[in-house]
Amino acid sequence: MKSGPPSYCEHTLTIQVDAAIELTPGRWDLTLNPSVGAIMKFTKTILTAVMMTVISSTSFATLLSAEAQDYRKDAYERTKKEKAMKRQIDRVEWSKPFMVKIDCYHSSLSNTGTKDWITVNFYRGDKIVAQKTRKKGISCGATGKDIEFEVAAPRLFFDRFEIATSGTDAFYADEVRLLKASVVSNGDVGPINLGTSTRWEEIRHFGADNGKGWCLSREAKDGYGAWKDYVSKDGCRTVHSFTVYDWYDKEYDR
Repeated sequence: MKSGPPSYCEHTLTIQVDAAIELTPGRWDLTLNPSVGAIMKFTKTILTAVMMTVISSTSFATLLSAEAQDYRKDAYERTKKEKAMKRQIDRVEWSKPFMVKIDCYHSSLSNTGTKDWITVNFYRGDKIVAQKTRKKGISCGATGKDIEFEVAAPRLFFDRFEIATSGTDAFYADEVRLLKASVVSNGDVGPINLGTSTRWEEIRHFGADNGKGWCLSREAKDGYGAWKDYVSKDGCRTVHSFTVYDWYDKEYDR
């Protein structure tokens, strides 16, 4: 190791091992022999790789953090919608008798009744929560009473109901109503007995008297012929569905 006399303006320090490094104020010069150069190059490569790994890890952690935040946000929104759905269901849940009434008489049609079974299924999502069936056939006339499917089930909710037939003897309906028993003024649950009758409140009304209606049969061709101008665009089908609450979404019903 050698050094020259000190100077206030500059000094030179030379170190000779396997590398010569000359230090001059404001300047760094590095001269390496081949072996040391290879080692330094390898070290630089390793350091670069480590830095890239750190950067990648940081980016991956940031991505995971963003995904976690999105998941929590989605979970919060879902819980919020589920609670809102429950509140809506609780408000309209049926704790009183209810019925579906069907008007199967049409002044321009004949033979609108059927010998087959007619069933009304009440659904909550994909699950049937109540059911009523007429097994003795149905006759329809101008002076006849509307066909009633009454259900007296304890507290339940349904978002739609379906009317279905068991056979090929076509059945026609131009009006379908959903009704529930009234509640008396003091808060007691109805129905209110007025002699031999019961007071009912209409909740939904589908169709119109002597208007276009619904054909029920396992044979689609039954909707043609004399009935073709009086059957809805759905034609003659085994099942027709009627929505009660269009805000209902089974995805958020827990």
